[in-house]
Amino acid sequence: MGFLKFFSGIARIFKRREPELVVTKIKFASQININYAIYPKGREPYIKIPAGLIRAAKPPYADYRKSKPDPAENHWEKEVANDDTKHSWPVALIRRGGNQYAQWTADVTLKLNGLYTGEINIKASCQTMADDGSVHDETLKVPETKITFNNEDEKMVNVSFDGIPDTVRHMGMLGFFWEYKTNSMSDYKPANLSLHCLLVTNAKPLTLVAKTPQMNYLKLHDYFLFDIFDWSCKWADGMATFDAIEAAIWNLFHPFDPPDDNTNKLFKSTGLFYWTTASLKAAGQSIHKSDELYQTLPEALWGKYDPNDAKRCSASCIVFDRIFLGSMGVQGIPCQEIRIMPNGASKKVHFPYKGEYYQAGDSWRSGNIHGHANPNASPVWGSHWIAFAYKGDSNNVPLVKPGLFDPSYGGAKIANVAKAVDAMDTYERGEVSHYLAKARSTGNYCWIRRDEITRNDMCLVPTILSALT
Repeated sequence: MGFLKFFSGIARIFKRREPELVVTKIKFASQININYAIYPKGREPYIKIPAGLIRAAKPPYADYRKSKPDPAENHWEKEVANDDTKHSWPVALIRRGGNQYAQWTADVTLKLNGLYTGEINIKASCQTMADDGSVHDETLKVPETKITFNNEDEKMVNVSFDGIPDTVRHMGMLGFFWEYKTNSMSDYKPANLSLHCLLVTNAKPLTLVAKTPQMNYLKLHDYFLFDIFDWSCKWADGMATFDAIEAAIWNLFHPFDPPDDNTNKLFKSTGLFYWTTASLKAAGQSIHKSDELYQTLPEALWGKYDPNDAKRCSASCIVFDRIFLGSMGVQGIPCQEIRIMPNGASKKVHFPYKGEYYQAGDSWRSGNIHGHANPNASPVWGSHWIAFAYKGDSNNVPLVKPGLFDPSYGGAKIANVAKAVDAMDTYERGEVSHYLAKARSTGNYCWIRRDEITRNDMCLVPTILSALT
């Protein structure tokens, strides 16, 4: 038979080599854009920003007017040469059952070690790592998903997720363990790991509406920066009702911790002092961008890198108010930004006092000089920023019990008031000790005790500057 030989009882089986698969790119169908005043560092690989984006100049500013990643970019990508993460952008998604919730999906790119024809199933389970290093299994997973390859070595597939959290979650260190199986394989084989920062909100962030022309410069990115998503989801982790979320967020501001940078819970979470650094232990208004009338949240975050010790990490009442407002608005709780000023600041108000007529002034004095991480804040103010949560849903059902909040000083919530102005008398009794007034006959200024005059003679007037609705 020439070169042909028969070997009795012996069969030679030529088995096809099974493909090796890796996940190389993931793009979540996110409903929520995230902006950055500073690109987060120090938590790699769970957050890893693409090389070249961080500016060379210090501090590491980001263009907070642009959301990241760009629409054409992926949230996560793998390094080509190894199993490291090339970049991993944080993702914000809405909890199951939350306002405007939609099924979570993602486009996943799969790479094979060569051409392959046939079906491959993929799936993924996930775990989170806590700050103490402990690992926890999560219900979130990618169920078995079938992909058909036809002599392709790379393919993208859209996957859905099961086990989506039904509460607010801060899944800041989240790992997806990808597995795959061909029809000829008896069991799943591990592919690779993708690492993410996943922030689960209660709702789609609210819409910003300027209520006065001077606030038209405001944009959503003045409130809904990455830091706000990060803090809000961490503070409200595990909550699923408006009242519980509000209480969890307010807990960072009240009850007020001892005003020291070693113990104050809001400072430890945000890294921001009230008005001046606690290390100086001195009254003053040394804030980053102090030459500007309105210190924005991005400016305060940039100020954490200010080389001037007197300005570093300092934030105004505007910033602390917007941290609170943004943390509420990210979770779908409507609220208003309120500026309060004495009635004498906008018009001439004269009133009798001890045989003389006085003109209402533009300042007041408070007995409370304890701000966050600052035991000696200025007691004299010409204006102040506070917050009001009030609005109901489309059926006029209150989302939260309405109330007035002072995030800078952490005073108790003034609850069950229909409007901000309705709470001012209660607020003043707790916060105002004296008003500045000018004698009409002499022109001399003096401080007049609040409890010695009627509120209508001299009072604080609230103005709604903006609203998250």
